[in-house]
Amino acid sequence: MTKILFLLTQRGTQAVLATVLLGVLAAGCADPHASELYVNGRIWTANEDEPWADAMAVRGEYIIYIGSAAAAEGVRGEDTRVIDLEGAFVMPGFIDNRTHFLQGGFNLASVELEGVDSSATGTLKARLAMLERAQQHALSLGVTQVHDVGSYGGWDDLEAFRVAEREDWLSLRIYSHVPLSSWRRLTDFINENGLGSQRLWWGGLTGTVHGGLVVTDTVAMRRDIMDAYGAGLHLSVSAIEDRANDWLLGVYAEARANTAGSMRQVLRIEGAQHLSPAAFGRFAELGVVPSMQPYHAIDDGRWAEARIGEPIRTTYAFRSLLDSGAGLTFGSDWTAAPLNPLLGVYAAVTRRTIDGAHPDGWVPEEKITLEEALVAYTRSGAVAGRSDGFSGVLKAGRLADFVMLSENLFEMDPVAIPDVEVVQTVIGGKIVYTRE
Repeated sequence: MTKILFLLTQRGTQAVLATVLLGVLAAGCADPHASELYVNGRIWTANEDEPWADAMAVRGEYIIYIGSAAAAEGVRGEDTRVIDLEGAFVMPGFIDNRTHFLQGGFNLASVELEGVDSSATGTLKARLAMLERAQQHALSLGVTQVHDVGSYGGWDDLEAFRVAEREDWLSLRIYSHVPLSSWRRLTDFINENGLGSQRLWWGGLTGTVHGGLVVTDTVAMRRDIMDAYGAGLHLSVSAIEDRANDWLLGVYAEARANTAGSMRQVLRIEGAQHLSPAAFGRFAELGVVPSMQPYHAIDDGRWAEARIGEPIRTTYAFRSLLDSGAGLTFGSDWTAAPLNPLLGVYAAVTRRTIDGAHPDGWVPEEKITLEEALVAYTRSGAVAGRSDGFSGVLKAGRLADFVMLSENLFEMDPVAIPDVEVVQTVIGGKIVYTRE
């Protein structure tokens, strides 16, 4: 440690010293030298204070320094492996805010559950096979973290995730949700097992409010939301139509005001697709996260205007939500849409419907910038998933979860984003996917 302090002080880089010390402490090691030093890159960090860097030092699972190549030399040791990025574009790994993950693995594998042994063990083996296929698909797309809302009831999915973590082959980071109606069971589970790890965590509940509010038992759902919030749990409830969103925002407001919860508890509305004009300001006012899936906009945009009519101007309103101060976050809703986050970025930035009928964008005033879309898939996704203490941004002290792409997204026509490929995916400093 004395050597590194001397080197950095001699260079007069006190800021570098501070960030390296932070990173070394996070890595939990006395050796201040990097195990890997990435140089000569175009690194977009998602860090508001320092959005770009050309070098990044990693020690074990953690970033210990990110910034200029010259300053990074201070953490280069005799055993440091230097990786020349050759100008490649690097960014934080994509965070997908909504998946039905095991269902995705089922679809990829065309697994027939009827063919499995009907015992609990046989069914678990099938789920683990689905998980492995889904995980490999996600890693190949640069996804390093998913928020899962369940495919087989939530609890069975969580069991499979926990087995994979115990067996040490879970590479992805997963935030697992279970059904809202089971909030008491979740409370007991947390009391017994804690909140999980940086690889797999829980504490979130999911449900759905239907637009007409006729097929939803709103009395029971309101009671469950209030009780779960009062118990300190987190809520990710789906609402698509404007009346459903207004009702849910009202219940969330009541929970914030009248129960013993905390503003630190994350309240999300999944979908938030069709909003009333009054809804926009309430997201920021209440600290409710609009958890949206932008690919749906360029899919639904083929028919939505004819079916919905005038409210179309407040449909998939990414720009308006950001301008209102809402913490917009993005994902896929896989398997209802492709898992590929680059397709979601393309959708949010261009709003070109998949039938080619809107080359300038469907409701073009709701387009957002490339950087805003990437933030929604990284930094904001980590906040919404309660992982912002260790992921979502490339900075000293955070886990080294990042992806290398075949093109610099900031230096290309957004129309070509779907053609960009993932070259490499790294999670916790470990290479988990490399393009052949």
